[in-house]
Order: sequence, then structure tokens, then C-alpha cells
Amino acid sequence: MLDPAIQNFLSERINKRVDFKLKEILKKNGVLKDDDKYSIESGARDEYSLKNWLLFCAKNAHGISITTHPCKFSHPDAKTSPIYFNGKVDNQGYIQSGYSNKTDVIFSTAAYMPIYSFLKLVFTDGSDILNHLVNDTDVIRQQFTVVDDYDLLRVQLLKVISNDSDTMTSEKVKQVYFPVEDDYHLLSIVSSSVIDLV
Repeated sequence: MLDPAIQNFLSERINKRVDFKLKEILKKNGVLKDDDKYSIESGARDEYSLKNWLLFCAKNAHGISITTHPCKFSHPDAKTSPIYFNGKVDNQGYIQSGYSNKTDVIFSTAAYMPIYSFLKLVFTDGSDILNHLVNDTDVIRQQFTVVDDYDLLRVQLLKVISNDSDTMTSEKVKQVYFPVEDDYHLLSIVSSSVIDLV
């Protein structure tokens, strides 16, 4: 059975599409034919069936980049690989941004924002779809049984928090040499979105 969060999301999308299309026809023709509403509702239900919606999301996930540590806060012209931290932080006696609730920063066009909204839907267990995908839970596998290849779908959807290219930084991001054993590593310093949005 579908989680209520997914059911409500898809129902809202269907209703919005039907309303938009009906208003469009009324504006164009000035009148609605008897079968207009039926054909529009049928088309919207097909477009926003879970399977078709998931395929749309998978196909267009590349259009969204979600990060928890945006380099743009360090320098607006910096271009780096997106960083998405989803781990647990152990209390080591220091004040750390990891203790705060993580805040996502999204880089996308308006056309793809519904995909982000979908991935952030919270199930009855208190965890969102993105978190379930990251952890590859049985819950998400059961919700997405309508697709033929769940593993491929998962890889495509997780593109919102990953980058196909090698991890890269920018000379415009603050950097520091950090000592390790008998050498140094050059680290790029990026701050958590929690700090920059406060």
C-alpha cells in the first residue's frame, strides 16, 4: 500500500493539472464540452500515476543539485562538486554545525522543483524518500515496486546528491594545508548551509 504522503502528493498534482487545463480550455474556447473534463482527468491520472511520475523524476533528476555545504556561500563564482552530508556526528565536546538540523540548498530550475518536493516527502515512519533511497531501505523498495528496475531508478534519483564527474574544488574556495603524518593535504573549506542561513 502506498504511503499517504505519496498518495496526497500525486492527488494534488492531478488536481492542479486538471484545474490548469480546464481554465486553459475555458479561456481559449469560452465553453467546456462534456468530455473535456473526463479526457483531461484521464490524461492527468496517467501522467501522475506513480510509475510514470517516477520515470519522469529519474529522467530529470540530473536537473537538480542538492547540497548541504554549498561552495557558492564561500564565493559566488566557485564551481565545485556538490557536497551532501547525510552521516551522524558524534558529540566530541566541540560546537559543530553537524549538531543542528541539516538544511538543504537546492540548485535547479522551477520546472524540476516538484521532483525535490517529492524526494523530501516524509513517510509515516518519519523518514523522507531521499533518506530511504540513500539507505536503500525495504520501505522504499516496497513503495516503488511499480517500476521494473528499482536499482536503476535509485541510481538515477540519487543523482540529485551526487556528481558523475570526479570530485573537484575551485581556487575561489578558501583552502588550507592540513598536516597528516609526514605530509600535508590541501583542503577546501566550505561551511554548512545551517551556519550560512542563520
